[in-house]
Amino acid sequence: MKNARHRHKKRGKAGSGQKVDSALEEGIRLHQSGELQAAQRAYQRALATNPKDFQALYLSGVLSGQLGRPQEGTKLLRRALAISPDHVPSIGEFAKQAQMCGLLEESVRALQRLIELQ
Repeated sequence: MKNARHRHKKRGKAGSGQKVDSALEEGIRLHQSGELQAAQRAYQRALATNPKDFQALYLSGVLSGQLGRPQEGTKLLRRALAISPDHVPSIGEFAKQAQMCGLLEESVRALQRLIELQ
């Protein structure tokens, strides 16, 4: 997994950021080393602390797809895109997972959005 950490710094309340960062960083490390179930648990901890953490939503969505759970992945990616609607990797991943779920119209709309952003 290349460059899992993106520049988005959407964080919650003061004081909770350190817990989110720690869980998120652990999730990224585990994800990159192939420990997918453990990474998912770490991302879930980050989201429990801050349900609107963009990185945790995006990466958990990607991981859900990798684990064969595209329905879960599309839900997480929708939430990430609500925060950062022009994040190209999120749009592309959403398009792929939406197609896997049979959500062809949503997948096509996402692909059209990707073209617009290029």
